[in-house]
Amino acid sequence: MPLVLFDLDGTLLDTAPDLGMALNTQRAEHKLAPLPQEHIRPIVSHGSPALLKLGFGIEPNDSRYAGMRARLLEIYRGCLSQETRLFPGIDTVLEYLEQRGLRWGIVTNKPGALTEPLLQAFNLNQRAACVVSGDTTPRRKPHPDQLLHACILTECS
Repeated sequence: MPLVLFDLDGTLLDTAPDLGMALNTQRAEHKLAPLPQEHIRPIVSHGSPALLKLGFGIEPNDSRYAGMRARLLEIYRGCLSQETRLFPGIDTVLEYLEQRGLRWGIVTNKPGALTEPLLQAFNLNQRAACVVSGDTTPRRKPHPDQLLHACILTECS
């Protein structure tokens, strides 16, 4: 049975405002000025590595990276769905698929501990045929492991 898969951040949900808030909160903790949302929005879908590079100029090989990433995600967890919204028209798209008996799911690089509460906040967890998070499989997108896992979960063909 066919399955339509969506990315989460920047596709189904506009998470940029809350991710931007988390980054700017962390910048404030380091006595740095906030970044404008228009600088943050274009890189949100590239995840915490891109946010930390933008906000602090650090890369994953930097000794501070793990601690900075953990703090960013902790802050984000606290404001996960304050300003996040479904993109305009997305609910209509999902209803269209559901009314035609087509299944849809989510494949995201966002860690499961953040994906699940975010989906619950928007009641998407009950509607999606499957949810594959960034830590569900050993390799994340763009590697196909997550997409293949979604197909196995839903027995798509």
